[in-house]
Amino acid sequence: MYKRVSLIALILFMHPACALITSNADSSALMMSAPNQVIGHINGKAIHRRDLLSEDRRRLADAENEIQIRTLELLWAGLEEKYTQVLLADLAKKKQISVSSLLENAYKRNAIQPSESEIQRAFTASRLADVIPYADARPMIERELTEQNKRISRLGLTQELRSKAKITYDLPMPHFRRFDIAEGLAPSIGPKNAPVHLVVFLDFLCSYCKEGDSLLTELAKRYPQDLRISIKGYPLPNKTLSRELAEAGHCAHEQGKYWSFHQRVFLRRDRMPAQAIPALVGEAGLEAEQFNACIASGRASMAISENITQAQRNGVTGVPAMFVNGIRLNGVIPLPLMEKIVDHEFGQL
Repeated sequence: MYKRVSLIALILFMHPACALITSNADSSALMMSAPNQVIGHINGKAIHRRDLLSEDRRRLADAENEIQIRTLELLWAGLEEKYTQVLLADLAKKKQISVSSLLENAYKRNAIQPSESEIQRAFTASRLADVIPYADARPMIERELTEQNKRISRLGLTQELRSKAKITYDLPMPHFRRFDIAEGLAPSIGPKNAPVHLVVFLDFLCSYCKEGDSLLTELAKRYPQDLRISIKGYPLPNKTLSRELAEAGHCAHEQGKYWSFHQRVFLRRDRMPAQAIPALVGEAGLEAEQFNACIASGRASMAISENITQAQRNGVTGVPAMFVNGIRLNGVIPLPLMEKIVDHEFGQL
């Protein structure tokens, strides 16, 4: 039987869409165009792209970078779906049945039917209880859970087929803008002379950062000698505990035990009480008096403020934000796509 996964695990991380104002000009020529490109005239005088105000040039470069990354993500997502269609079609042809019959049989074979308790929990979580009675909402919720379970069944069958297929990714890599992100004194793993350096800004209490941490763990396993990963605390505004945890991470780093602290925070992230730091300090093996002195000195606060300034100066607006040899990637990038980017960096050396 396929392992059940949460609905959240099926949702692709999506970036906000960019709205472009275009004219009759060739839009492809606008992308990553040269600074000497003429973009207008006034009283017979040519205006070049380089003539724009520095802030406008920066925003334009940021927009172009985001569009290229988003395009790459859409290419990857489209390729993934195409792989799925091919694998299912090939298996259906082999069994001499339709793809829809194949999926229906897989669903029936696994017998994933929503239980009454699951329906009741979904009803409570959706807050429909404030609007309509359970008896009226139940058929609708059952249908939705059934469709969700069918998607899970399809995913399980696809994963089984993919494990036996030979799949490669030949996605075209655009010319990304690179930012100057110094490692500084950030906690890091991997050789100092590694050809690829990944700098990550994160908030310990951000749900996407927890997903991003799983991605980092997998990358560290796959590139033990060729990838260096540095972590910079970036607590989101108005989140006191996030700030305290970020500063605590800095003080753990001073004692050489950042990664122990980091791992324990993410293990307890979903049940993190407001006064969790003393327990985390003990669990991570930190010397409490030295830790408290670090916090009291203000060094940790200053270091985190510097992280925030550096991130914002380089266009970070949310977390996790990852810089691969200076290429800014926002959000959690799927592992195969991240591998493609890292491998591409090897090829640039």
